[in-house]
Amino acid sequence: PAKDVPVPLRQSMAEAGSAVASLTARTAEATVGETASLWPLVEAPPMAEDLTQPLEPSARPFREAGAELSAGLGPVAGSARRAVGLFLRDLPSTAKGLQDNPS
Repeated sequence: PAKDVPVPLRQSMAEAGSAVASLTARTAEATVGETASLWPLVEAPPMAEDLTQPLEPSARPFREAGAELSAGLGPVAGSARRAVGLFLRDLPSTAKGLQDNPS
């Protein structure tokens, strides 16, 4: 009886990669095909005649959220700095020498 010869790992991985690539391509083609059939059903939104108003006000909430996030993280950053300082202070003297002279 013929024994099963194990397939080399490189060949097995190449075959698996090809199978995944093929499946991905087929899935993408099917999705694009289904989506393309929906395009005729979608109407374009009417464009505003007057686009003179700048878009800046729409970005204001994001800017405010960023500022609030920074303000909220300030105390956490201070506590983290203190914790690291205490940790480094309590290191043995050999580790302190490494801390003072990083290479």
